[in-house]
Amino acid sequence: MSTITLIIFQIILAIIFHESGHFLAALLCGKVLHFKLVVNRLFFIPIPRGVWYIPEGLSLSQRKFISQSGFSLEILAIPFLPFIYGLIVALHFIAYPWYAGSSNDFKFMY
Repeated sequence: MSTITLIIFQIILAIIFHESGHFLAALLCGKVLHFKLVVNRLFFIPIPRGVWYIPEGLSLSQRKFISQSGFSLEILAIPFLPFIYGLIVALHFIAYPWYAGSSNDFKFMY
């Protein structure tokens, strides 16, 4: 497998883990999330994202749990995947505030 292919695969894996974390957390709270694909930009780089909205009827602790579960699942997978995956997760976490805008996961925490 070429290096570029490995990097692309790890990016896709990080996206899947991230959005699955939110989805599974919502299921544990008895809710189902619905995602919409949007493309934000980090400077000139298009960043595809799955945007979701918090379901009604959740407590603050449940909203926090669902919001934090995306990055949590990404981070929990680091020890089991190639080193490059950990770098991708770190870059994702660092760059997140600059490209997520008003549809960021953490707006539901308050």
